[in-house]
Amino acid sequence: MSLNDSRFYMWRAIVAMIHADSVVQPHEINFILESTKNLPLSEEQRTVLIGDLSAQSDIEIHFRKITMRKDKEDFFYLAQAVAWSDGEFDAHERALLDKVRALPKALPDISLMEEAMQNFRGLYIE
Repeated sequence: MSLNDSRFYMWRAIVAMIHADSVVQPHEINFILESTKNLPLSEEQRTVLIGDLSAQSDIEIHFRKITMRKDKEDFFYLAQAVAWSDGEFDAHERALLDKVRALPKALPDISLMEEAMQNFRGLYIE
């Protein structure tokens, strides 16, 4: 059993996001490990994700391989969760979200990003 490619690349993009500012925090790694521990990953997928935790990969390449609308929505939602995973929103977290906001190029993806981020803020921040 394994994740479909779109969902797998959504997780790879999330993992790549924690490397965006070249400083990987322990709470970010913990968030990824906790979030992925029960996913139906193949051994190859799990090995790739563990490797991605250790070495920076290209978030833009991963994002372009997210083809399903739900996976893109979840990416934007989880990107905010990673940014807020320590309960604070400082320059580090702002830099992460700035990278995420620069990813979508098509209007539907931009609209989806704005909606997902607003939903997250409505549930957890405001």
